[in-house]
Amino acid sequence: MAAACTLEVSTTVDSGKFNQVFSWLIREGIIPAYPAEEDQDWFSKNIFLLKIIEDEFSDELRDNKTDEFYLSQFVWVLYENLSNPFSLKKQIVKYGAPGTGKTYQARQQTSLLFDIWKEEFASNSSLTHSSQIELVQFHPSFSYEDFMEGLRPVLDGNGTAQLTLQNGVFKEFCRNAGKWEIDVCGLGLDRDWESITIDELRLHREKLSGDHWQYIFEISDSSKLVSDAVPPFFFIIDEVNGPSCLGFLVS
Repeated sequence: MAAACTLEVSTTVDSGKFNQVFSWLIREGIIPAYPAEEDQDWFSKNIFLLKIIEDEFSDELRDNKTDEFYLSQFVWVLYENLSNPFSLKKQIVKYGAPGTGKTYQARQQTSLLFDIWKEEFASNSSLTHSSQIELVQFHPSFSYEDFMEGLRPVLDGNGTAQLTLQNGVFKEFCRNAGKWEIDVCGLGLDRDWESITIDELRLHREKLSGDHWQYIFEISDSSKLVSDAVPPFFFIIDEVNGPSCLGFLVS
């Protein structure tokens, strides 16, 4: 009732879920510690947090770039990302009637996830959301060769067409996304990729001299995992229920 009647508290009425976000914000140093002498109930903590959020977004509120209604829902958005972090979001299928904005929402959500990653790991890098995303449409003429790999005519030095094995859009995307892991694999370390820290790789920095490694070695907290520091890549398939989809499933 309180959440529905005032904007001074958040819409996250479940105290356990609210406290999860509240404690995380304090633990990460994003908001100051909640005074021990204050009331420890859900309502008091909400007023404390929403006041901080409104102060933080005061410029956006003034310029009408956001509103108090969204800020009251902001805690729930944080909870969703904490309970289902990006590292667990592998394959997601959006479904609905045509024209309901599924592709647009996919772009918006991947943009948010990329911004969250960049703020933490590579705020000064030249990486952008557009460089990390690939969108294909499964239209009737889209083939396996377009998606994975296939023979295509390529002109040789004499101008003669020769059939050459060429990577498809998905295979090329995977090669680009996996270049950090491929480099580390070449070092011959007897370690699982998911457990290697940036500090452990500093000894091999000369062998990891590619431009894509530069921002990683500039991260101040070298205890971070390399797998977390590697940028996210997003592959969006539009019209996944189209005629080409059955052919890929059969393959």
